[in-house]
Amino acid sequence: MTIEELTEIASTFLRDNYAMDLDIPIVRNNRLRTVMGRFISAYRGGATRIEIAGFVIEHGDRGIIIDTLYHECIHYALFERGEPNDDGHPHFESELREHSVGSSGINRVGPYIEYTCSDCGKEAQARGRRLLRDYRDRVTFCCGASIEIVGERIYNGTEAV
Repeated sequence: MTIEELTEIASTFLRDNYAMDLDIPIVRNNRLRTVMGRFISAYRGGATRIEIAGFVIEHGDRGIIIDTLYHECIHYALFERGEPNDDGHPHFESELREHSVGSSGINRVGPYIEYTCSDCGKEAQARGRRLLRDYRDRVTFCCGASIEIVGERIYNGTEAV
C-alpha cells in the first residue's frame, strides 16, 4: 500500500467515526523494529505525524496494515479531543473495541527466527535478524542452554508465508 492510500483510508476513518479531518502526515518509518506504528505528538505543539513501520507495509496483509493505521488514528483522535490515548488505558482500549481494532502487540508481522533449546528441545521464535549474527552468545530461558537456529519465517499478520 502507498502512503497516499493510507492517507485516504485514515481520512475516511476519522471523518466517519470522529467527524474530524486528518491534519497530520502519515509516513513510513523503516527504523521502527519493535512497534508496528506510532502516533507522534509534541505536547506543547500538538500532533505531528503518524508513522507506520516499513516491515508492516512490506510484509503485512492489507487487513493488518489497516488495523495498525486505525489504531494510530484512534490515538490521534483522542489526543485531539483531549481524552486519554495511552495504550492500556481503559478509555483508549474501549475505543479500540468499539471500532474492532486490535490492541498493541497482538499481531505478528515480518521475519521471525525460529530456534530450539539444545538441552530440552523447546521451540521458540524471536523477531529480528540480529539473532542470526550473535546466536552463539545467547542462551534459552527454559534451561540456560545454547540455542540452535532452525530457520526463518515471515508472517503477514495472519499466517506464515
